[in-house]
Amino acid sequence: MIEKNHVEPAKDFTPHAGSPSTDAGYGSDSTGSQELRTEIVACDAGDPLVVETACRTLGCGSRVFTSHTAWLEHWNASRAGSEASEPDVVVLVGSSLVVVGNDLISAARKRLVDTKVLAVLTDPSFGSASAAIKQGVHAVAPFVTDQQSLAIEIRWLIDSARSTLPIRRENAACRTRYATLTQAELDVLRAMLDGKANKQIADLLSIGLRTVELRRSKIMRKMGAGNLAQLIRFVCQALGPACTNLIGRDSGRIA
Repeated sequence: MIEKNHVEPAKDFTPHAGSPSTDAGYGSDSTGSQELRTEIVACDAGDPLVVETACRTLGCGSRVFTSHTAWLEHWNASRAGSEASEPDVVVLVGSSLVVVGNDLISAARKRLVDTKVLAVLTDPSFGSASAAIKQGVHAVAPFVTDQQSLAIEIRWLIDSARSTLPIRRENAACRTRYATLTQAELDVLRAMLDGKANKQIADLLSIGLRTVELRRSKIMRKMGAGNLAQLIRFVCQALGPACTNLIGRDSGRIA
């Protein structure tokens, strides 16, 4: 809920001296299985270090990007679905003009499928909150300079992210494994999930039967699947909503 009396007036944000982003990691305890990984993106206003302290108060490991440009460059350069670096929460800190006007929320949702997105705005309004929700933000909060007050504002989203942590981490792991499949293996995988036998796959792809068997074995090993049913589950977890586009209309099988 946005409370205007808590809002700090927007001000120019000057990045702290150093590199474009403090991208070394999420903190000394970030490898803990239950600690949330939070990325804080300073867009144009508001002090991201206030947000970082509030997140750490709530038990989150965090790293700060001192500009949204540096953050976008980081994810454009990264391989999608990297379990090692994918955050649990992204906090976009700045004015409505930049956070909402530049479609940064949409960019976050597109790149990070399971990540919770929070917009901390220095000038929130009903209009900006509505626009943020249309872009897919999970929550909007006003920027306040008091760290404890800010922690109260964002606690519910952090708690929500923590409650779904196991399944989101599992989904991220599936995306990582899926990304290791070669194009040749993906061709075999699609045929496998369409219910085709090895001989049919060999004829379809104009490859030898032994090649199909070898690629099938690699697919199962890379995905960590013990059987076809498990493979289907892992592929759906890797692809998320896009998996529904692979359902065969006639057979109901994944194509």
